[in-house]
Formats: sequence, C-alpha cells, structure tokens
Amino acid sequence: MLTDKLRYIPVDVVTLEQAKTRAMKERPDLEAQQERESTAHLTERAVKAERLPTLSAFGDYGASGTGFDSSLPTRTVGISMRVSLFDGWKRDARRAESASQYRTEKVKTNDLREQIELDVRLALDELRSAEEQVKVSKEGLELAENELAQARRRYDAGVAVGVEVTDAQNRLERARDNQTTALYNYNVGRIDLAQAMGTVRQSVE
Repeated sequence: MLTDKLRYIPVDVVTLEQAKTRAMKERPDLEAQQERESTAHLTERAVKAERLPTLSAFGDYGASGTGFDSSLPTRTVGISMRVSLFDGWKRDARRAESASQYRTEKVKTNDLREQIELDVRLALDELRSAEEQVKVSKEGLELAENELAQARRRYDAGVAVGVEVTDAQNRLERARDNQTTALYNYNVGRIDLAQAMGTVRQSVE
C-alpha cells in the first residue's frame, strides 16, 4: 500500500555489539570492499611470484632410421629451469604498484568498518530516543483525553464554561500531533537501524 497508518512496532532488543556483528556480516558494501581487498592481495602475491624460477619438463618419443625394420626408437626427456635476471626494473615497478594498491584497499576496508560501527551506534541512539518519545507522547495523549473528558463533565454539570472544553480539545490535538511525530521518528529510526545493519530487505518483508 502507498499509504498506511503509523504504528508502533517493537523491535527486537539488540545490543551495540550484536548490531555491529550483524552489520559486518550483512552490509553489502563491506562485502564488496572485502572482495576488492582480496583481489588486490592475490594480485600482489602473483606479481611477487614472477621473480621465482620456473621449471618445465619436456619429452619426445620417435624412431631413427631409413627403414621400418631398421628404425630404432629414440627418446628425449628433460627438465628446464628459467630464471629472470633483469627486465629493466619493470617487475619491481609492478610489485610496488600492486603492494600500494593492496595497502590502499586495506585502508579502505578498515575505514568502512569504522564507518559502519558509527552508523550502527548513531542508529541505535536515534531509535532509543524515538522509542522514548513514543512512550512520552502516549502518556501525553492519555492525559489530554482524560482532561477533555473531565472538562466535558464539568461543562455538562454547569460548573465550567465552554472555553475550558475548547482548551482541552486543543491540547488533545497537540497531543495527537506529538504522537504522530513520535511514531514517524520511531519508524524512521527502525529503517535507519536496518540500513546500518544491512537488513533493510528483511525488515520490510
């Protein structure tokens, strides 16, 4: 539905550590960054391995002679080792570049982890504050409803004027507005926390 009434839907009690752990597992941006770091690490290791000697084996089997009956079998078997002595410093340049890229990706991963922790902490504080606002607004609404009921009883009994009823009605409207605002802030807080933990899809299903 495009429109729906604001409701108070209690969220499961979660500690900061639990929320952080969930975020580190569920956040897609962290997963993508970790993959980039892993790729950079593999590239660095591959470039380092280029300096190692390479071994290769070869073999050949054939016949030697001019006739079918007089031909002799021949075999060639060997192992070769290739060692790179000098390539104009190209390999060293690639190794330095790959190492720098890997360090950069590690820093990005660490920065993103710290940002996720901050997102979760702020979202939890926001949600707890909004939840307290909902409780206060509920109490204010109940109080305003009682005051209006008492003002009407006094008016019906002839011991109060209409202004008292009007004032009580105005206070009730303000209390309802406060509750609407509190419920809105609370639901925004729920979404912000789910986004910080990477569980938005699960929270709306």
